[in-house]
Amino acid sequence: MDLFKGGRVNNKNTKKIVFLWVFPVLLLLLIVVRVAYLQLWCSVALKNKSQKNLYRKEFIPPCRGSLLDCNGRSLATNCLSHSIVWHGKGLRRLTPELLKGIEQIELILGIVCDRDAIARAERKSSEIEVANDLSFEQLCILSERGDLQGRIEIKNCVQRTYPYGNLASHILGYLSRAPEYGSGRGRAGLECVMQDLLVGHGGTLEQLVDARGKPLQLLNMIPAQPGKDITLTLNLDLQEFAETLFDQREVGAFVVIDPVDGALKASCSFPNFDPNRFLSPISHKDWQEEFVLDSPLINRVFASAYPPGSIFKLITYATGFELGVFNEKTKINCSGFYEFGGRKYYCTRSWGHGRLTAKQALAYSCNPFCYAIGKRVGIENLANFAHRFGLGMHTGSLINDNVGIVPSMAWKNAVKGESWWAGETISASIGQTYLLATPLQAARMISGIFTGYLVAPRILENEAINRMPIRISRRTLLFLQDSLKEVATCGTARMLGKIQGVNVFAKTSTAQTSNVRRGKKSKEQLEHAWCAAFFYPYGGTPLVALALVENAGKSRPAVVAVEKFIRFYVKWNRRQKKNIAWQHSI
Repeated sequence: MDLFKGGRVNNKNTKKIVFLWVFPVLLLLLIVVRVAYLQLWCSVALKNKSQKNLYRKEFIPPCRGSLLDCNGRSLATNCLSHSIVWHGKGLRRLTPELLKGIEQIELILGIVCDRDAIARAERKSSEIEVANDLSFEQLCILSERGDLQGRIEIKNCVQRTYPYGNLASHILGYLSRAPEYGSGRGRAGLECVMQDLLVGHGGTLEQLVDARGKPLQLLNMIPAQPGKDITLTLNLDLQEFAETLFDQREVGAFVVIDPVDGALKASCSFPNFDPNRFLSPISHKDWQEEFVLDSPLINRVFASAYPPGSIFKLITYATGFELGVFNEKTKINCSGFYEFGGRKYYCTRSWGHGRLTAKQALAYSCNPFCYAIGKRVGIENLANFAHRFGLGMHTGSLINDNVGIVPSMAWKNAVKGESWWAGETISASIGQTYLLATPLQAARMISGIFTGYLVAPRILENEAINRMPIRISRRTLLFLQDSLKEVATCGTARMLGKIQGVNVFAKTSTAQTSNVRRGKKSKEQLEHAWCAAFFYPYGGTPLVALALVENAGKSRPAVVAVEKFIRFYVKWNRRQKKNIAWQHSI
């Protein structure tokens, strides 16, 4: 066929020829540019991806350190756990055979698998944990049933465990699920505070794998370094018994502290919780049922502040005695009330106690004597001496604590924007108004009366002993000690003085939570019960035990708790001495 017709070029054919030449050239040029781009600009990234397909680097989680009591018994430790992991292989959807295998897993383990999550892992060729904490029987049955076309792998790992469940849960704390930290990351208590020491350092495992991810050769391994074990001052025997002092309906705190070195021997907050519950997911329903009512996650020994009530009378007495308002020979006549500003401030006994000495007034918790002291010394002096006894400030404990409130003129003006009224000093003298203190602060205050210094509470055995002298004369401290002995002998805590084989000094308190004149319409309006005791078995070391029961209505429940503990401690201490004597005789 001629390309020319009448001397003119056939434009249609020319366009075809040009297209057949230009298109291959452009295509070849595009390929060259693409190859150059991949070779020059993307070579490093592509090389890394290629190596990732060839090499696998895995994280080896470290074994978390244990928390031990003062005798080396495990309060929080680790155990071997077995889990099922699904390895996806890129299928768009789960086949009937795979679905049947998942049904078998659910039947064996008694669980409901998240099939949507498994399907996503299958499509993305990723891993997902199907179930954890398998028993040995379940492990054997699953091993016999096969691995679902190579998709199921049983992995062994170390899991945190709390062998005593609820015991000392607020001191130990709990973990959140964090695989990068091995068994988890501390979220409360010592698990959180000592996270860096407990967690250790993870290791790595490098392997050569095939296209399916099957290991072919071990290239390098850096072993994980376990966390350090930490020894606490808690005594398991004392802690276990202290946990039994409150029934399920009671809310409060119980603490036992060594007044000499500040070692916490037992610390209980009620209600408590089982840290093991946080090692697996918690449903919304279970959370509402277990962790909402009465706020069991609150550490009431350290973090809750309450009106101290009559326990604060020790500070009122110290203030008046130091400033010369009264002395050992001072006597009063209690008629049941104290009149100030045209208002009657009543005593704990509405018909009065009659004629009393200063020590007897404290023993019987007589209010008018404190009212008279408060009127004479004023709120600024009361606040000053309260600070001397450690109220209104941190105790220096490893676990952060509530500072409470010690009101003063400046405090009320700054917080309330109001002036301080003289009538409020009358109420403050018996531990009411805005006064708030934690059980730990109160136990530390009682300790200071007998040692002459405030000691920082110690939770770890290797913690340094930190003491701060109380700026109170020895004469005043001896007067307070004698008064506390009267409380345990013939006063409001006289049942403690009847315990054989131990010397007891005590103070009780019934702290108001609402205006008495308005009546008590609910349990929340009842008074809090306090009881603090300094005691030592004959020939033994001293301890301070303090119980607080919320909304008990009277001090007796707290006194009973302290009495039970002291009786137990006397017997326990006697057994310990016999064991030591027997060991030395061998």
